[in-house]
Amino acid sequence: MTSPFTAVIDPDISDNPRFQDLVAYWQAQRGEHALPLRRDIDPLQLKQHLGSLNIIECLPGLGDFRYRLIGTNIVAAYGRDSTGKTVREIYAVEDPEYCAFLLGVYREVATRRVMARLTVNLRPVNKTYRMADSLLLPLDGGDGSVGFILNEVLFS
Repeated sequence: MTSPFTAVIDPDISDNPRFQDLVAYWQAQRGEHALPLRRDIDPLQLKQHLGSLNIIECLPGLGDFRYRLIGTNIVAAYGRDSTGKTVREIYAVEDPEYCAFLLGVYREVATRRVMARLTVNLRPVNKTYRMADSLLLPLDGGDGSVGFILNEVLFS
């Protein structure tokens, strides 16, 4: 059986104009720096993306990650608002395989300072017929390390 979850590091996004637009904004905000600072990202400047955005906080030691902002399209698709909760709080019991997958990808983005693209079904909320295409972009927390991840999630 193949996994219902896939991740690609440094992905090709040429097939997705919305992801291209988000990456162009991310690159403009970083300027001469390797990564943009979290404070340089203004969700209100991303109005066309806003309902599809997450901002994910990297917790100390990268043992867990907290959802700081969850867009309305994501809340509607999952049927819940998990703002303020961690990956482990949401998925460790409900779907341990998905929990481990997300933690691994988020850690990879944070430690390697790279973007990633995820394709997942919504199995954790019993919607396996629904797919999510997700782009993760690392953000500097202000101390040179990745402190946050900007994430756009599109559903089909």
